[in-house]
Amino acid sequence: MPELFPEPQWIKCRFNKWDRRFYTYENPFEAVKVGDMVNVRTPDGPRALIEVMAIDVPKPPFKCKQVERINDET
Repeated sequence: MPELFPEPQWIKCRFNKWDRRFYTYENPFEAVKVGDMVNVRTPDGPRALIEVMAIDVPKPPFKCKQVERINDET
């Protein structure tokens, strides 16, 4: 039986392939893997599609934004 409130997965993502900066997000959904694409909210619009670069990173000491949905479109 799945947990009612599973622990979130902490992931690092980047917005563009050329970005050197990575951003940490909280993934409250099913676990993702490196290379998956997720949608997040940004100041520029309601959703941006970003690439997962690292998974299961340590929980940061600051509040992170949450993934809005996992992009399962192929």
